[in-house]
Amino acid sequence: FKEKTENNRNFSGDSIIKYVENYSRGQSTSNDSLGGIFDYDYSQVQKLNKVIVDSVKSGEKTYYALLLSHPEPQFCRLGLYNETGELLLTDKSLSGYLELTKSKSNPEGFGVTENFNTGGNALVSVFTLYRILPDNKISTTKLFTSYLTPNFSAKTDILYLSSQQIITEIVTDNAGKIEKIKDTLTFDGSNYISNSNRYNKVYLDSLKISSIAGYSSTATSGIPKYTNRIVASLNLYIPENWNMQNKKVKVKSPFKKEILCNQAKSPSGASTVYIFSLEENDLLSDVIDTVLEKEIFEFGYKLKYYNNLPNSERKFTIIDAKCNKTRTVVMIEIGGADRNKLANLKRYMLQSIFMNC
Repeated sequence: FKEKTENNRNFSGDSIIKYVENYSRGQSTSNDSLGGIFDYDYSQVQKLNKVIVDSVKSGEKTYYALLLSHPEPQFCRLGLYNETGELLLTDKSLSGYLELTKSKSNPEGFGVTENFNTGGNALVSVFTLYRILPDNKISTTKLFTSYLTPNFSAKTDILYLSSQQIITEIVTDNAGKIEKIKDTLTFDGSNYISNSNRYNKVYLDSLKISSIAGYSSTATSGIPKYTNRIVASLNLYIPENWNMQNKKVKVKSPFKKEILCNQAKSPSGASTVYIFSLEENDLLSDVIDTVLEKEIFEFGYKLKYYNNLPNSERKFTIIDAKCNKTRTVVMIEIGGADRNKLANLKRYMLQSIFMNC
């Protein structure tokens, strides 16, 4: 009993990390100090690809979030603690690439974003708000923030968030037909509830999301893949009706120098995907002029997203994917008559890129 009191008094972000590390070495009492959040063997803790701890104040009290990301969804966890180390909530429903955020005021709490695919060839993002309430209670509100297939997309923007309301705008793109729907969710004392049910109508009824398949680090289940035969770690969605050249060919345009690459062309011939390899220290700028847009590190590999220079006649989106010393570059050009009707497909391709590190 004395040891428990001592641990509670010293509970902090650093101690949470220490308990996780100790349990990964087989020290079962460390799991007790975390409220028994690990209901699986410590050997699986050694396979975690992300452990994130953050804190937020609500009034005079401090609350902690522990996010555990694992290649297999059944081992992903979110634990929320008060400042004495009491486990207030455990969420075992998380899947995919996970991100943790926090809200410092109005309302105080944490947020987790999940990015994964379903069995129906849809790439999905879900945001869950964990709101801290009086008496150590936690309210959870789950929002689908994006749903993307090769032919359809729906995206939710949160326009306003307060302790009383969430105002959203849902933008759908169905083969170039754009529709915008605003919705207001009102807090009823325990959760945020849609006033009009439009939110559920867009995401749950019309899109038929009945079950969510976990995203595995070893495969994008349900999504047709193209695997580069030279760099076998890269997976990329290419539609079956595109002409895929599995044999590498030498290509000069649009590059600064001749490149040996694989190509896939759309049925119209107006759009092309180029896939080629670079050495670890090669400069992408020696191949094509680019502007860096964003950089993501996930599941042990790094993705850099580029656009080519604005004054270029042809427009490309370029992804430089690096796994250990292996680099693969994917360039996607949606041109001519394809630009309007294949906009969703391009976004889908970009989000389907995966490397097995």
